[in-house]
Amino acid sequence: MMKLGFTLSSEECGPRDLLPLKVELALPSELKAAANLVTEEHIEESVVCGTDLQAHLKEIESYARAGFDHIYVHQVGPQQEECIRFYEREILPSLKKIAA
Repeated sequence: MMKLGFTLSSEECGPRDLLPLKVELALPSELKAAANLVTEEHIEESVVCGTDLQAHLKEIESYARAGFDHIYVHQVGPQQEECIRFYEREILPSLKKIAA
């Protein structure tokens, strides 16, 4: 499961993003029932939420140390443009400094 995301609060992370289900749910009501099992604490433990530069860098670095050379960052809330700008302005320059 990818653990990086950008959102201003954990409330914007959808429970569907965190369900570790290995089964196919046939009905929307089944998905809703399963999603009710996900708490805000689960979201905060599973997704980097917010604009904390160090939290994002720490998570990316953990994947790099594990040998990943490509990392996909998914914006799980509605702020697509803000996410791109945050990574452009804060994360990418910091990663370039670390890599140098």
